Parts: sequence; structure tokens; C-alpha cells
Amino acid sequence: MANGARGEIALILGGERHALIPSFRNLAEIEDRLDEGLIPLARRLAEGRIRAEEAATILWCCLGREEDGDQPSAPMDEAQLASALLAEHGLVRMLEMASVLLAAFLGEGDTAEDVAAEKKSPARRKPRGGG
Repeated sequence: MANGARGEIALILGGERHALIPSFRNLAEIEDRLDEGLIPLARRLAEGRIRAEEAATILWCCLGREEDGDQPSAPMDEAQLASALLAEHGLVRMLEMASVLLAAFLGEGDTAEDVAAEKKSPARRKPRGGG
């Protein structure tokens, strides 16, 4: 079951419940598969410059992956996930889920849009913590 407090997303595909889990291991896999760091990827997503294939990769890397598991495994391959997501949820929802996961990786208070705004005006960066 997905834990919303940890940024996890509940996902139902084909009548089965899954969780999209933003863990460090999953972030490392996303960066490796897309050959791009989190900040540039989040900027492109916020600017609407991300491909559906990249969004599917983000979601697949986080699908059913537990942080402390020995061998993370997804219940389907990347192409199957992309097809199921498009058929059952549509492209817009797929991009929204990818955005929520990237925001969870960025940390509390940051969203992909915040990162894009920071690129344009670094002085507008939100302070972390109490103030």
C-alpha cells in the first residue's frame, strides 16, 4: 500500500494495486537510465519538454520498489507499463504522476515548477527548514 506521507503514489492497473515509490535507489536508476540528473530532468518536466517515454521510465523505475529489498523488481516491463498507463490513465495523468515523484525526490516544498522558477531567478529559492 502506498504511503502518501513518503511521497508514494497508489496506482491501479488492470485492477491490481501497485505503489510508485520515490526512493534513493529508484532515483539513481532513473538518472542512470535517462542519463540525466534530477534537477535538469525536473526542469524539463516543468517546462513541458519531457517525452512520454521518459515519463514511463520514471514511473517504471519507481513501480513496486521497496527501499530495503535485495532485488527490486517491477511486476511488468517498461513497455507494458507505458501501454497500460496510456490505456487506463492517459498521457496527462502519466506526466502528473512523474511530476509528483520528481517533486518527492526534490524534497518537501519543492516541485518541478519551483526548480524551473529557480533556473530563471535563483534569488527566489525557497529557504529550507524553519524559515
